[in-house]
Amino acid sequence: MNMRFTAFLKLLGLMVSTLLALCSFSLGVENFSNLPPCPGSRITDALVDSSGILWASTQGEGLFYLELDKKVWKKAGTAADFPDTENFYALAEDAQGRIWVGTDRWGVCIWNGKQWKTYTRKTTLPGGRVFDISVSSATGDVAVATLGRHCYLFTFDGFMEGCHAGRWLA
Repeated sequence: MNMRFTAFLKLLGLMVSTLLALCSFSLGVENFSNLPPCPGSRITDALVDSSGILWASTQGEGLFYLELDKKVWKKAGTAADFPDTENFYALAEDAQGRIWVGTDRWGVCIWNGKQWKTYTRKTTLPGGRVFDISVSSATGDVAVATLGRHCYLFTFDGFMEGCHAGRWLA
């Protein structure tokens, strides 16, 4: 196995362990060893949302969530309003409690608790693959980083391009 890949897997394991430790502290879960393992083995990101649901995005295996009180992993995005992909790379929760999920070529999907809304090249978001999603604690704005060295800022009016190749645009 490639040395860099092995180091990455160790780092990912440490990140997941740290996340689980933080979850146990903030959610009052005493023992995460009692939770079932995630069905996805290639986890790219993890998130515990404000309602206590543990989300796991994976490469090639889909998007999963675990309601901690039920201890059963479920695959998200089986509805018709979800993109046709198994590759997910970034997770974030905004100030309204919506879950943002970055995909490989379908842009970003947003779960509002009832249905999915997807922003793609065809609708609003020019970049396809989403590498990262970040939410401002001050303003609640959501920044989405996509392939092609683009960053997009989501406001309630839609996406606005914020930077390209390291230069902020007006």
